[in-house]
Amino acid sequence: MDISRRIESSQSFLAYRQNQNESWRRMAKGCSFSFKVNSCAHHTQESKALHTKSACVQSSPKGVCFEMQHWNNKTLWPDEFLFDAVNDLDVLTIKGKSGVLIWHDHIEDSCAACYQLVVPSGVEMILQEQSLFQSGMRRLDIIIEEGAVLHHSICANVQQESYDFLNVVVHKNAKYEQHFAVSGSQSFRRVQRVRLEEGSTAIVEGCLISKSGARIEDQVLFQHIKPSASSRHHVKTVVAANAISDVCSFVDVSSCANMTQSRQNIEHLMLEDSARVFSKPSLKVRVDDVDCQHGAISRVLQQDLFFYMLSRGLDIQTAKQMYIQGYIKDAVSHMSHYSNERYKYLAKEVSVPSE
Repeated sequence: MDISRRIESSQSFLAYRQNQNESWRRMAKGCSFSFKVNSCAHHTQESKALHTKSACVQSSPKGVCFEMQHWNNKTLWPDEFLFDAVNDLDVLTIKGKSGVLIWHDHIEDSCAACYQLVVPSGVEMILQEQSLFQSGMRRLDIIIEEGAVLHHSICANVQQESYDFLNVVVHKNAKYEQHFAVSGSQSFRRVQRVRLEEGSTAIVEGCLISKSGARIEDQVLFQHIKPSASSRHHVKTVVAANAISDVCSFVDVSSCANMTQSRQNIEHLMLEDSARVFSKPSLKVRVDDVDCQHGAISRVLQQDLFFYMLSRGLDIQTAKQMYIQGYIKDAVSHMSHYSNERYKYLAKEVSVPSE
């Protein structure tokens, strides 16, 4: 099934073409949106990890349950024509359980994949996700039911122009914790929406690496709709020569979401003068009783950043490498689950510029 017509007929797509869609403000106008949805064929081969390819199950651990159903949460996202284009399609739903689930997901060329993960009430789950994007799009909805906890570790490799949409609903007194390591050599747009109900918590932290000539856009929207919820967004980027990194962090606090706590922090590290970065931390608060802070910083990899290491006898190349490795390690180590995997993945993706 080709979903291109659904995309091109939407008002937000037309606004994007006319440069009037704020959410897509800096994306190139020549992007390709020709995606097909494969009919899901599930294989029953048992393995230690869940393996999926464009929403088709290749193998899975014993005890993991799947269903084909409609979305539990079909709320529209007005500016995101790709997200809404698959609203009427069936979705592969994964029923979570306590313990660790390792998930290897491969998004094939020109394919659209739709997933839904449900974490039942009272369950604490660790999801270790390893994703490969090859010129496709993915929509993942995560439903964290009352009192449940999801620790979500992500290692994502973007090889071609791709799009990733994550929609998280965190119910009363539930917790969502995401720590990500993303590397891209092409154009990649990663958009997340997190809805927080009463007493819930959401943490999104990690590191993005834009390789030479790449364009990576990362947008996160936290919607505080009930009281006493907290959110934290901290992203670090490493941007190579002629690459672009664009990070937007938006916290929306409704009029009934008093006692909200929010923290936003965006940090960019440009490896060359030709790198370009954009930061947009923003707040929309409609109630007085809140504790919200936000900030952003950008720096170029210059000699004054590692003056101390040079003064201790290290050569310039080693000093650069140590500085970048420390910068990355700080970004990915705040959640202990699979922090070494995230660090090792990113450390091998960075090329230290020579003098």
